[in-house]
Amino acid sequence: MLQGCRLITIVALLSWPAHAQVASLANRAKAIELFERGEKALANKEYFKAQAHYTEAIRLDPRYAEAYRSRAIAREHLGENAKALTDFSIFVDLKPEDSEALFNRAVLRYEAKQYNPARIDFL
Repeated sequence: MLQGCRLITIVALLSWPAHAQVASLANRAKAIELFERGEKALANKEYFKAQAHYTEAIRLDPRYAEAYRSRAIAREHLGENAKALTDFSIFVDLKPEDSEALFNRAVLRYEAKQYNPARIDFL
């Protein structure tokens, strides 16, 4: 019985999406540093640089919700709305209570003519 439980646990872990994995403490610390660099770049309207910092932070910590949100904002400024929509969707998966992210995702869905999903987000 114990062997069967281990197999189920292993299969469940392998089937988790990349953004559901947990980062090590060292990776988390580096991810926070990169996120802060991204925030400075975003504030200075250096959107490409900000996006790069957020992407690296996410690589180190795939559950860093705020990095997805900020990268989505940078990508919107770069006109990469499809990628921004993906990032907002991951952020909403990680933080479903964030109404501002739902609103931002709804706007992007509406602009992409995804009217029914946009309507659901607006509600």
